[in-house]
Amino acid sequence: MKKIPREAIIGFIMLSIIAILIWGISFLKGKNILTKNQEFYAIFERIDGLEKASPVYLNGYRVGLVEHIYFHPDKSGRLVVQLSVGNNINIPMDSELVLYNHDFLGTKALRLDYSNRSEHEHPGDTLNSHFESGLTEQLAERLMPVKEKAERLLVSMDTMINVINQSDKQIKSTLTNLSEGSLEFKYLMKNQRRRLGKIIENAESISNNLEENNEQISNILTNFSAVSDSLADANIGHTIRNATSALGNFQSILTKIEEGDGSLGQLVNNDSLYHNLENASRDLDSLLIDMKEQPGRYIHFSVFGKKDKE
Repeated sequence: MKKIPREAIIGFIMLSIIAILIWGISFLKGKNILTKNQEFYAIFERIDGLEKASPVYLNGYRVGLVEHIYFHPDKSGRLVVQLSVGNNINIPMDSELVLYNHDFLGTKALRLDYSNRSEHEHPGDTLNSHFESGLTEQLAERLMPVKEKAERLLVSMDTMINVINQSDKQIKSTLTNLSEGSLEFKYLMKNQRRRLGKIIENAESISNNLEENNEQISNILTNFSAVSDSLADANIGHTIRNATSALGNFQSILTKIEEGDGSLGQLVNNDSLYHNLENASRDLDSLLIDMKEQPGRYIHFSVFGKKDKE
């Protein structure tokens, strides 16, 4: 019998070790290279940390793993997840592949939720997919309204604090002005005390005078009331109309005088009449003077009562 070379034995042992190592690593990843698995696909908008070799569970039992993750060829930004499951797994149609948090640390995994249909998906089909919010996301969704309210509350508090600070400054300024005004008023009262005393004395004197002359003031008010009643009873409108008519007549007379109508108009406007009157007045004055100087020319009398000759 031909002896096997030592080198061949060592090579065989090394290949066996490598094969066992590869099989062990694949088995630890959940993939059995000795059996053929089924390939399925799922499309997600986001995967939030899902990685290659992430496990696929069915009712808590590991039945597969993620083989590849790549972007969808339509350049929409969606992600295609390729997974492999064992040949003994029959996935009903309309089942859903759920991406969820496998633990509290946020480790992502896939979960198969079976439908009630009797037909089964075929290898290479694209499964319905769903992203399930984890505890962190749910808490974030629940806390988001609280966070927004807290932010609005902080903004309101900040505004209120600013208003309080401004009001505090205004109050301090008002108190300062009041203090200064009080000092000025105190100084004014100190300087004007005598004048204020005189004003008060005068006011008191006026009040006493009014009190002493209360009866006279009442009589004056009564008389004034009687006068106002008399004026109210008088026919003032008729008197004003008569006065207006008289003024109109007087205006007509003045117009006629200016136009030279009548004797008075001639006297005012005719110079010859004025000169004649002036000459007559002058002659009359001369006559009076002559009568005064020589009365014998004009007056004759007899002691014995003899008549003068005609």
